[in-house]
Amino acid sequence: MQRLFALAAVVMLAAVVQADEDTKPAKEDFKSMKADLFSKARSSKDASERTKLFEQYTKKFLELAKTSPKSAEAPEALMLVIQMNMADKAKDGPKAKALAMLEKDQVKNAGIASQLRILGSPMLGEDGARVVKGVAKDHPDKKTRALAYKSMIKTLESSTQLANRLDNNAALKEQYDKRFGEGAGDKLIEKAKTAKKEIAEYKKTLTTGELKGLVPDLSIGAVAPVTEAEDLEGKKVKLSDLKGKVVLLDFWATWCGPCVRMIPHNRTLVKDMKDKPFVLVSVSSDAKKDTVTKFLKEPKNEMPWTHWWIGVGSPVSETWEIEGIPALYVIDHKGKIRFKQVGFNPNDDKLAKEIAKLVQEAEDEKKAKTD
Repeated sequence: MQRLFALAAVVMLAAVVQADEDTKPAKEDFKSMKADLFSKARSSKDASERTKLFEQYTKKFLELAKTSPKSAEAPEALMLVIQMNMADKAKDGPKAKALAMLEKDQVKNAGIASQLRILGSPMLGEDGARVVKGVAKDHPDKKTRALAYKSMIKTLESSTQLANRLDNNAALKEQYDKRFGEGAGDKLIEKAKTAKKEIAEYKKTLTTGELKGLVPDLSIGAVAPVTEAEDLEGKKVKLSDLKGKVVLLDFWATWCGPCVRMIPHNRTLVKDMKDKPFVLVSVSSDAKKDTVTKFLKEPKNEMPWTHWWIGVGSPVSETWEIEGIPALYVIDHKGKIRFKQVGFNPNDDKLAKEIAKLVQEAEDEKKAKTD
């Protein structure tokens, strides 16, 4: 869970939702400030330097949200404040201020949609949950309300899983209490008892009435959502164009260590699947397309397969709920999701086995049609 709040994940998850024409733009260039923050954080020498950097940008982002509360950038600015100050427990500290501003001013903001998954994280507890519930109740956009309900479902499911682990592991529960306060584990376990009913209610809301079908179903066996991006030459590409082949969607970035370490595995996979109904699509969330093209030109980084680029904060990342990378989805030749995984373990062959099985299914079906 902590990985979610690592700066790399912040870079990946940060998104700017464009304001409507009648929305007042931010007075400061938020995009430039954000890029500057990420650049300086990556090059900072030590924790002390990063702390000073975070203090500087915390003030900037709080001021931006205060002076331009209706701008589409305000929710993300406040979320960055929270992420830079996760350890802050002061009632009047920057984290508490940002959460209060989100709850007071941002539940109807168009820009809140891209922040719902982080807001719903169990690490933000009831404070984050109140904001998400406010969005589900009051946001004027139906899809944003649907995303809020989905965020609440995921939070409850994660909390229930954690509660079950705590209930069966006294040592883990003790560690949890030390971190979040005496009795925190018991409170989580007690809350989990009603979670099942809440989850069922929220799922019903998303499958009936006006919110039906507004958020993609990424469960195993579901049809893969409509996905459009561009390749490294700028040409528009669609996932649907690959129907008939088994597709491995590999969401990655050049700055992601585990992603880079997966490259040799992908080379072997592509070699083994040569001339078979299979395609590997690496989907880059690097901020600049040039970063990817330059990376691929290095002989040691040979990646002879299909490449798409979506950049930072793409709707594609939202559609596929990318919270950490590498994020891997395997789609069968009929366009259905058959496998998904976050992270890569070189000693785990589940991914390769699943792909081999699905490729064989595609080949068998094609052969049966021609016989």
